[in-house]
Amino acid sequence: MASSSMFNKAAQWARSPQGQRMIAEAGRRAQQVAKDPATRAKVRQLRGRAEELAKDPATRARVDRLRGRLTGKDRPAGGDTDRS
Repeated sequence: MASSSMFNKAAQWARSPQGQRMIAEAGRRAQQVAKDPATRAKVRQLRGRAEELAKDPATRARVDRLRGRLTGKDRPAGGDTDRS
């Protein structure tokens, strides 16, 4: 399979010295960003907005509809897959 081969190549690269250096650098950079006061403020702001949206009945209904579509629980009986 092509996807398993691609995964194996990515895993092999991640184990290489170059991959290890890049992964370590990405980890260091992620820690710097996480400690940045501006980033922390933005996360607090977005969390508050998400909490507001979660309380909104219209948003909750939309999320429920999308969840149903993603999990296949809104499919009509009989296997009709026409979604036009």
